[in-house]
Formats: sequence, C-alpha cells, structure tokens
Amino acid sequence: YMGEIYEPCIRNDWWVKLLFVWRISCVYKNISFLLDNYLTLKKRFSQLSLTLVWSLDEPEVVERYKDAFENGDITYLWSLPYDELPAIYNAHDIFILPSVSDPIGAVVQEAMAHWCTVLVSDWVWASCYVEDGVSWYVFQSNDALDFQEKVITFIE
Repeated sequence: YMGEIYEPCIRNDWWVKLLFVWRISCVYKNISFLLDNYLTLKKRFSQLSLTLVWSLDEPEVVERYKDAFENGDITYLWSLPYDELPAIYNAHDIFILPSVSDPIGAVVQEAMAHWCTVLVSDWVWASCYVEDGVSWYVFQSNDALDFQEKVITFIE
C-alpha cells in the first residue's frame, strides 16, 4: 500500500477529504458512481480529495480511472491492514458508501466511531438509523444530482 497517505490526509486549510472503504465486490458498492461524481465535483472544488481503501483486486476499476489514479486525483490503498484504518478514518471528513445493496455496513459504524460525517445511499440499511442532514446524509441511490448536492452542502 501507499504509506504516503498519512501526509496528504492531514487536515489543513480547507481541504475536504472524502473516504470510501470496502472489502467485497465493487459492483454492489457502486464504485463507478462514486468515482464519476467525485471527478465532476473535483472540477468545481479543486481542494477536494478522495481516498479509496479496498481489499480486492479490481483491475477494471483501476483501468477505467487510470488517469485519475496516475495524476493523483484519487488516492487508493490496496489491502491496508485493519489496524491502520483508524488513522485513515480520523484523517478524513466524509465517509461515503454509495451501495445499491448493503446490509448494515460495518464500515459505516467504523466511520461513525471515528467522527466522520457519513454519506450513504438509501439502499444502505444503516440509513434507516439516521436523520438526514444532522451528522449523516442520505442520498437517493444512483441519483447523481442528489449525491452532489449533499457533498456540496457539506463543503459550503
């Protein structure tokens, strides 16, 4: 994995740091939705960053977004040891889970335990436990405008 993650993730100025963590199939986690919308938002907000932490080799994702990975728009950590996750959560502002199907989602609870604002799709079962707009935001699954509006609300 890329040990340099600790330096760029240190909270400074007004950077907004987004985080996505997953350990199973990126198909259900809706990673392409997240990456497409992040790259759209990045055009408007230059001081926005995204870190991906995953445990599976997903060559089609890496290939599709190769330019964004190579030019540093997106940082990814592959197979990060579990005991290093607390530092990653603590270094980020918003944890995002855009799944189209997900049970409670242990990563959501982990993010909450580390005081990340949480943005989840309405298909993440954990969304039923929160009041949208307080410390959590819930967006309509696969609705790019709703997703982007929730991120912009946090940024502004």
